[in-house]
Amino acid sequence: MENREQRPMMSSEVRGVVIISVPEGDGKGDGKTVCAAFTFQDKQQHHHVTSSLQIEPSPTQTVQHPTPPPGGRPVLEKIGLKRGILFMFVLAIVALLWFRGPSFYYIEEQWDDGEDWVHVHRLYAKHIVSMAPGNSSPDDYVATDGLYERDFRRRTLWEHVKQAAAPENINGSSVFPIRGNIYPDGLYYMQLLVGNPARPYFLDIDTGSDLTWLQCNAPCSNCPETPHPLYNPKGANLVDCKQPVCSQLQRGGSFGCSGGGGQCDYEIQYGDSSSTTGVLLEDLVSLQLTNGTLAQSKAVFGCSYDQQGSFAQSPSKTDGLLSLSSASVAFPAQLAANGIVKNVVAHCLAGGNHGGGYMFFGDELVPSWGMTWTPVVRKPYKENYYVNVQKIQYGFSTLDIGKDVLEGNDFIFDSGTSYTYFVPEIYSAFVSAVQEGLEGSGLERDTSDQTLPLCWRGKTPFRSVSEASRSFQPVTLNFGTSWFLASRFMIFIPQAYLVITPQGNVCMGIMDWSETGSDASEAVNIIGDISLRGHLVVYDNVEHQIGWMPSDCRKPPKAPRSFTFV
Repeated sequence: MENREQRPMMSSEVRGVVIISVPEGDGKGDGKTVCAAFTFQDKQQHHHVTSSLQIEPSPTQTVQHPTPPPGGRPVLEKIGLKRGILFMFVLAIVALLWFRGPSFYYIEEQWDDGEDWVHVHRLYAKHIVSMAPGNSSPDDYVATDGLYERDFRRRTLWEHVKQAAAPENINGSSVFPIRGNIYPDGLYYMQLLVGNPARPYFLDIDTGSDLTWLQCNAPCSNCPETPHPLYNPKGANLVDCKQPVCSQLQRGGSFGCSGGGGQCDYEIQYGDSSSTTGVLLEDLVSLQLTNGTLAQSKAVFGCSYDQQGSFAQSPSKTDGLLSLSSASVAFPAQLAANGIVKNVVAHCLAGGNHGGGYMFFGDELVPSWGMTWTPVVRKPYKENYYVNVQKIQYGFSTLDIGKDVLEGNDFIFDSGTSYTYFVPEIYSAFVSAVQEGLEGSGLERDTSDQTLPLCWRGKTPFRSVSEASRSFQPVTLNFGTSWFLASRFMIFIPQAYLVITPQGNVCMGIMDWSETGSDASEAVNIIGDISLRGHLVVYDNVEHQIGWMPSDCRKPPKAPRSFTFV
């Protein structure tokens, strides 16, 4: 018997044996019979043909289809059906986990727009401090090529405010384009229409601040040059100091409320000794909704007429600050309480040299698939977006961090902070892993470059972040598992934590909390703008969760109806 080469069959329905008999050509009884056996091999998921050629006498040419043993064919079909159903079930589970779990693809074209280098400029950071003003100083931080420094600035307001409840039937969104970039603007901001008639103002978007405020002509005793004329409080309503929001705002400060009431004065101290002083008032804000209607809502915000420190530096790219925290006085909660949109806010900060992006209020544009969600850790007297990280990886290596360190140091999503910060214990383990990974890469520490605390030089100057990123690995934050054991990840590709200096060196944009100069007891991990870029990040204050997915942040999600930017 001679074995023939196996050939794949095209149909998965053919099973059994086919016998072809060829009669003798000269009547001498040397006819031939060809037998072909068809079998299905599960592991290979395709068919093979095993042929045999043998000499048998056959008086006539016949094609026979032997009858399978009783019950044989149904059993084979039954087994195949079961396996097919099992395969489809497993495939469905994998697909579901893929959409609901982490996304492992990256949008890299946004990071390099042909620039010779990435200019270093700190975004306006407002990191966490205690109720008392922080003791950090601008002198503690490095200024880059004369660019002014406003890093490590952060407000703290009242100790506790209850979450505003939105009507259940709200279903809409309002979308705004985001302007700004890392250089030369140094921040990301949006335009809001305030007053009647409505006037535009540029506001620094900050998920780490509770109070929205505008530089205000009340008159203004110390205000920088702003993009638009100072806000005129004429026609606005002053908030009485007897209101609960005022008493919480004034707690621990120099202002108080007399028995007869009066205006609500405030002074907010920031970590770099900057401050803003003003009065609380209420006025109209205008938003265009995705259904095409223009909504107007009353909002409480600050009329700041005296800026000190970095707030007073002129010219300013913005007219004030937009609060996006989970506090009830923050802008998203006020919109929800007034029935405009649900208490959901999202931003998408674009990377690269052009920056930009978009943001939206409400839940109508939140993607149904592809988002990774993790619960917000709710803490008494704190309205920031805290999340719990259970494991950190550099490349495929898990950082050697004690479980108690991670459990005792939550992470904060803060769009008002320039860089990403780790507490000292985590930062030390992270730097050790990075240094180990750089062995043999040709990169050397360059302590002469004071742009950031940790910089390296290559054999030749780097021209882009992508060029330098080849020597570094992704950083993965593991937020634990959700339903059906699906893990929750956030991945920072090297472009999301590296910067290139004008000298052509590569510097680490993840820094040690101790670099802030703040009290060690206030140490906290912060996910700042450098790592939030290239992601759509959604803060859902209704379900108390944060979600994200990779995005180039060039266009907002589609709404059921057309809309235009305000």
